[in-house]
Amino acid sequence: MRGLAEEITGAHRAELVERTTATGVTPWAPGEHGHWIRLIPQDIGGRRIVPGQLLPASGDAAYP
Repeated sequence: MRGLAEEITGAHRAELVERTTATGVTPWAPGEHGHWIRLIPQDIGGRRIVPGQLLPASGDAAYP
């Protein structure tokens, strides 16, 4: 993904800050986490991964 990343702060619309904090998402790492980052995608690319389907290995080098 390519796009814009920006910190959600009080300078954003109150509705956006409220929606962000209301998600209930909690960090998995311990410590202070006082920042939210918003990702605004502009281009999405890459491989599609389908559960239960593995691509054939391209030799032993594929598995270190």
